[in-house]
Amino acid sequence: MASAIRVLCVAAFGICIASFVWAMSGRFFRKVERFGAGFRLIQACGAFAAVMNLRALVAHPSIGSRSGLAALAMYGVALAEFWWAIATHGRRSPTHAFSSDEPVHLVCEGPYRAVRHPFYSAYLITWSAALIATQDLMLLVPLCLMGAIYW
Repeated sequence: MASAIRVLCVAAFGICIASFVWAMSGRFFRKVERFGAGFRLIQACGAFAAVMNLRALVAHPSIGSRSGLAALAMYGVALAEFWWAIATHGRRSPTHAFSSDEPVHLVCEGPYRAVRHPFYSAYLITWSAALIATQDLMLLVPLCLMGAIYW
C-alpha cells in the first residue's frame, strides 16, 4: 500500500505541476510585456521547489498511509481550486505575475469569494503536500521561499 500511495503522490504532484506550467506558458495567463526579473524569479524558484518536492516524494524511505492520503487530498484540493479559478475567469484571463499593467476587472465569484488569490493558494497547498507526505523538514525551504514570493 505504501508504494502505491507514493506512486499516486508523485502522479498527483506531476499533474499539479503540469497544470501550473500550462497556465504560465501563455495558455491561460496573458502576457502583455516581456517577462521581467520577477517572473523569471518565480520560474527559477518554482523549478527549484518542484525538484525538491519530487526528490522528497521519490527518495523518502517511507510515506505513511495517513500522511500519504492527506497529501493526496491536498493535491486534489489544489487542483480543484486552480481549475475552478481558471473556469471562473472564463475568457477574462489575468496577466502573468509581476506584470506592470493595471487589472481591468475584479473577480468576486467562484473561489475568489473565499480567498483573494486562489492561484497562489493552490500553489502553496501543492508545495505543502509533499512536506505532509514525507515529513521532510527540508521542504520548508522551498515552501517558505515560494510563500515569500507570493506574498
